[in-house]
Amino acid sequence: ILLDYSLPDIDGLQLLEKIVSSKPDLPVIMITGSGSERLAVNALKGGASDYVVKTNDFIAKLPHIVRDTLEKYEIQQRNRELEAQLRDSYKKLKRLNAELEEKVRGRTEELERAYQLSNELMAKAVDSNMQLAELYSEVDESRRKLDAKIRELSLLNELGRKMAEAQDQETLLQIALDLMYQEVEADRCVILLLSPDK
Repeated sequence: ILLDYSLPDIDGLQLLEKIVSSKPDLPVIMITGSGSERLAVNALKGGASDYVVKTNDFIAKLPHIVRDTLEKYEIQQRNRELEAQLRDSYKKLKRLNAELEEKVRGRTEELERAYQLSNELMAKAVDSNMQLAELYSEVDESRRKLDAKIRELSLLNELGRKMAEAQDQETLLQIALDLMYQEVEADRCVILLLSPDK
């Protein structure tokens, strides 16, 4: 809306107040014949997007001012959409993290039972040197797998917890990259985004 300060029936600032109260997101450019700083401050405080003084070249400048205001409006709208998407993603991530923690607890109990079973098998294997050697080999393999699983589950749990705390996409990607780099002990790790905004 291009709103002149001097109107025949109502003060421009009063009309601005009515517009902002009914359509707060609508961009309003206040136009006035006087360059009063107090008026400019009141207009901007009242919710105007911009303020223009009617100078000799004001008509030539007006298309640029309108274009800039509309671009700012579009950016604000896009930011609101992205914030809403981020809030939704955060809620989903929290839910997924809770599910992951539950799975980790279940898997840990299974692994503890498997570990206890391997210890029982070791105790029974004392009867024979040959069986004992075979059982030691099996137990070592089980422990290696158990340690690998525990590391994997701990990594996933830590990753889920840290991702739930992330406030933006860049932090989220950096957390994932750092943890995976640490786990695989690679020289370099890279995350390739198929789409920069998803």
